[in-house]
Amino acid sequence: MSIIKLVSKQDDAFVFDVEALREKLAIYADHKVSVISIAGAFRTGKSFLANWIIRYFELDRDENWLDSEDKLESQLEGFEFARQREPVTDGIDVWGQVFELEHAHHGNIAVVILDTQGIFSLGSDFSESVAIFAVSLFLSSIQIYNIRGNLTRSDLEHLRLFASYGQMMIDQNSESACVPFQRLVFAIRDWELDDDLGLEDGTKFLQSVMEEMEDTEEGVELLNSLRTSFGKLNCHLFRHPGSDAVRSDDFQGQVAQLDEEFKDGLKEFIPFVANDDTDNSSDVPTLKISPLKQVLTVDDLMDQIDAIKEIFDSGLIDKPESMYGAFSKVSHGKAVKEAAKYWNSKMNALLPDMPESRREKPIRTDFLNDGEFEEKLDKYSKKTWEIWNEQPKLADEEALENVRKGLEEKMSQDIDNMRSENQNREALYDKTWAARCACIVASCACCVACKCA
Repeated sequence: MSIIKLVSKQDDAFVFDVEALREKLAIYADHKVSVISIAGAFRTGKSFLANWIIRYFELDRDENWLDSEDKLESQLEGFEFARQREPVTDGIDVWGQVFELEHAHHGNIAVVILDTQGIFSLGSDFSESVAIFAVSLFLSSIQIYNIRGNLTRSDLEHLRLFASYGQMMIDQNSESACVPFQRLVFAIRDWELDDDLGLEDGTKFLQSVMEEMEDTEEGVELLNSLRTSFGKLNCHLFRHPGSDAVRSDDFQGQVAQLDEEFKDGLKEFIPFVANDDTDNSSDVPTLKISPLKQVLTVDDLMDQIDAIKEIFDSGLIDKPESMYGAFSKVSHGKAVKEAAKYWNSKMNALLPDMPESRREKPIRTDFLNDGEFEEKLDKYSKKTWEIWNEQPKLADEEALENVRKGLEEKMSQDIDNMRSENQNREALYDKTWAARCACIVASCACCVACKCA
């Protein structure tokens, strides 16, 4: 299975390319979407962990997905991983297979899995690390933050920028139940500080680290922002995969060579991130939602990617104001799409299609009289603006007014076009009707003349 490069490094600069992903996701446009992404420091086993998520879905989430006999000695496939000092992942990769699931209430679901290059390492530019982390976090519905050895205050400090963005979004939308980000799961690898392991002990540990930060005013401020910016925070403690295994030249992720405690960790962690524990209605990963809690489609995800690319290319992705502007634009765009969907459907049905046989000789039902026409336009216009007003939209008055004007201009142009078409049909009907009447009169006159003769 191929890997799609969403962000790659060319000539010492990151390049954002969305077209390959757009082409891949086109057939899933109307599906609701879940995006599982993993980020963290380089050489901490991110790709290795992401590949177990891929295997879980490839085996249809069977309860024996890890211990199936035919997989015990098989190579782990997915994103490239290797035991070496040099980074393996460059930029942001998207797994080329989209997993289709069914949700009890939301229908078809497309699951997308992302892998990112190592961040916050000595050899990488800090702004580049922030940019990669930002893209991963903004696109994900489930963000795995991969850390080796221990969770420290500095790891949480790396989230300060995003907490600032989240706080800005909450402050500017105080009347809305706004959640900037969704699930953040810390995966602490190679844990050796005590015998605690797993999700429950890991989440308790995360809570203890956060409580220690409450000793300072700055720490309290950051924690409050994190708690309000993320819908849910969890932590999982992993043991090392097994020294003998990973040091072996022929180790390619074979289950049979893994440490038992690490396998136990996988059995708990992978199904946890692959199933939404906040929604008991269906066993699918957390669905991607907007900050205003609208469930998003693959098409909506592509709109977000386009907006992120724009600020990424401008070099402003580390500015909370720019990030907020991009997401408010996406929010307003979604409102326009919902209103325009209704408006377009009504415009397409307003005047019936005319068969070729009637294009020269229309009949009365091919057009509306002026009263009917204006009545329907007024009804459809009011309903379109009702839909627009009902759609949740992030606060940004200037941007909102620009988008609203765009919709208004489109509707006005459509009305002019429809009115012109309706009048043309009516005029053509009147013309052909007059001609038909003249023909009838002439025929009658001819008949009378013949009779007289």
